[in-house]
Amino acid sequence: MELQTFNSTQFGELRTAEIEGKIYYCGNDVARALGYIRPRDAVALHCKGAVKHRTPTNGGVQELSFIPEGDVYRLAARSKLPQAEKFESWVFDEVLPQINHTGGYRVPQNPMEALQLMFDAQKNTDMRVTNLKEDVENRFQDLPLVGDEPEEIVSEVNAIALKLLGGKKSNAYNDKSLRSRVYQDIWHEVKHKFGVRKYKAIKRKYIPNVKAVLEAYTCPQNLLEEILAVNQQDVLCGNT
Repeated sequence: MELQTFNSTQFGELRTAEIEGKIYYCGNDVARALGYIRPRDAVALHCKGAVKHRTPTNGGVQELSFIPEGDVYRLAARSKLPQAEKFESWVFDEVLPQINHTGGYRVPQNPMEALQLMFDAQKNTDMRVTNLKEDVENRFQDLPLVGDEPEEIVSEVNAIALKLLGGKKSNAYNDKSLRSRVYQDIWHEVKHKFGVRKYKAIKRKYIPNVKAVLEAYTCPQNLLEEILAVNQQDVLCGNT
């Protein structure tokens, strides 16, 4: 693994390495430049593609985590440092294009080389926009239920309860106490499965899971027996 070190007066040292044909960045260097108090913890928490390599350092050979471009974006997106965007620009608009084009970090030597670096920078900017869109979508999926989503779940719960009780004209449905206990049990199952006190706090990304839980719902035996007994009164009265 060939290690290259770049320095910025604003962000300090940044070590990079080519791993399986791709450029990776020292996770600790990136996290430290972005103002994380515990760089190693930040890398472990936010970076999905980190790989460990034994790397020469001033303190001897150490095992360091190197991260791909996507993880650099993730750390930058969560950084509270006002200069995070400038750090991204330095890495992706200056350092990376020059590594890709020249195999090292140096000033362009002629107009054609400078033009090529501009094209490379635009390519990386497009990639950053794509990653940003993905990050926004991921964050949106982590939000609680919004719009018509709560009503969709309520409709499914209503359909299950209605079927269990035997329809709106059944004795069981019109028994307010029994109907309430059936609804409470269904909602308890949903909220218990997702660890929330209110169903609207369930994250959007779990909507398919909520529907699966509802489809698999089984009414407690004691409630089923009570529903059957109450509804049976219709039959008995009809035969009298």
